[in-house]
Amino acid sequence: MDQLKLPKLTIKTLVIAVFLGVISAVIVYQAQINGLMPIVSKKTVKPESLKIQNLIQEENAVISVVEKSSPSIVSISLAGTESDNVKTGTGFVVDSSGVIITSKNIVSDFRQYVVETKDGQKFEVRNIYKDPNFDLSLLIVNANNLKALDLGDSSELKLGQTIIAMGQKEQAINVTVGVVSSLNSLIQTDTLIDSDNLGGPLLSLAGQVVGVNLERVGSNNLSSAIPINSVKQLIASINKGFLKPFLGLTYKFISKDIAVLSGDPPGAFIQAVSENGPADKVGIKAGDIIVKINGNPVDGESVVSDDIMKGKIGQQIELTVLRNGKELIVKAVLESAFNQ
Repeated sequence: MDQLKLPKLTIKTLVIAVFLGVISAVIVYQAQINGLMPIVSKKTVKPESLKIQNLIQEENAVISVVEKSSPSIVSISLAGTESDNVKTGTGFVVDSSGVIITSKNIVSDFRQYVVETKDGQKFEVRNIYKDPNFDLSLLIVNANNLKALDLGDSSELKLGQTIIAMGQKEQAINVTVGVVSSLNSLIQTDTLIDSDNLGGPLLSLAGQVVGVNLERVGSNNLSSAIPINSVKQLIASINKGFLKPFLGLTYKFISKDIAVLSGDPPGAFIQAVSENGPADKVGIKAGDIIVKINGNPVDGESVVSDDIMKGKIGQQIELTVLRNGKELIVKAVLESAFNQ
């Protein structure tokens, strides 16, 4: 049988193709060595590596939340002593004007308290409001530059979601991390809640407050927290009128007509001054007459009260006062008071 013979042209073509292939391979190899072309790796990421990466990401998220939230965490202590055993719990700032949330059993109506921030600032608690429906207390301090935490939506919490419980003692932040174990009227978690973070915030990895820490209860060693949406109801009630600027005096308006008969100048005749209130602190006394507030004449019955209510807690106002025929100018700082 005759053998099949390839045409010479075909053999030449094959030789040329092989030669070009070799040349191309050499060119690509040199390009990769010189950095002109990327070297494609065929290695695959192992599941263990992905797990480690996820853990690192979660750890970094926790660290970020703690660092950003720490300035808003305060320790709550009995006033009048530096003893360590008077520290009663933790709270957190929800409004920069000095509104602080904590657990109800942290404070008593019959004691005086001081809150301290992580950087050592101390503020006396002026007012305490206890929510009638929840284990919550709202504290008012005289401040206007505190850093408030962002409030989240506790209705969006999921079982198994990572959460962070924070507290403070002696300017040291206490942190525990856990997961949401149960969602009912209270949030149950496996975080360790002790006296250091009792009353402090329960935060999501987004850095938002989702609850207020309560004591660990029950035989299952689960901790409880009040959902932040319940706290929002309390804050909303404050915005509707519980919290008002406060000067600390009562007065009777003297009109021009009455001034002619009484011989007193027109203005706000001070009838009483609240002890240790803003007016008392700058020396205003019963019998004084406020004739100007912030440079404007007191020529109407509601001028003083209107200017006070238009002001903000922590704002300074200037009062021109007549006392025994002499004019005095004093500057008082508006404080906060509950309209209870």
